[in-house]
Amino acid sequence: MRKVVASIVFGAVLVTMMGCGSSSPGAQAPSPAGGERPVAKGERIEHKAARVAITVPAGWKKKQDGDVLTVMDPNEDVAAAFSVVDESALGEVTNSIGQNLGARIQNLHFGKQDEIEINGMKGVAIDGDGQMDGVNVDLMVVVIDTPAPGKAMMILALAEDAKLERHRRELKALFQSITPL
Repeated sequence: MRKVVASIVFGAVLVTMMGCGSSSPGAQAPSPAGGERPVAKGERIEHKAARVAITVPAGWKKKQDGDVLTVMDPNEDVAAAFSVVDESALGEVTNSIGQNLGARIQNLHFGKQDEIEINGMKGVAIDGDGQMDGVNVDLMVVVIDTPAPGKAMMILALAEDAKLERHRRELKALFQSITPL
């Protein structure tokens, strides 16, 4: 299942890169409660096309391919992909990703869209769930305005339901780390 989570995220991001107006070939989360240990700082990566920096949690795997950054925990239980999309193609890209996810995730359902703000960058987020190979999964699609003119950042995060809770703090820290350059 781990490899499937990673391949779904990568596959969905490929949609943003293939003929849908991509820029390249190729929720303000709460802080951890007082009793929890903070997430270990990781590597700060500059996403130049979006003009943002993202801090990947320590020990997480990362791969940057053009304007797409994919990260996952060491066991590949949770994966997130960050891609840059031309704002003019955002509707088309969003529809394509929805179709791609719907073809790979059975019983896919999305919740209500929420307006968010991450370090001064406004956006929207929507949670979803479904099943892959009989295993319950959760996903989140986030789109934020970036400091780059005419560009938005689309983020897709995916995890098995049973394994999400142990990575929740890391995911919150990952999203909170997105800062304008």
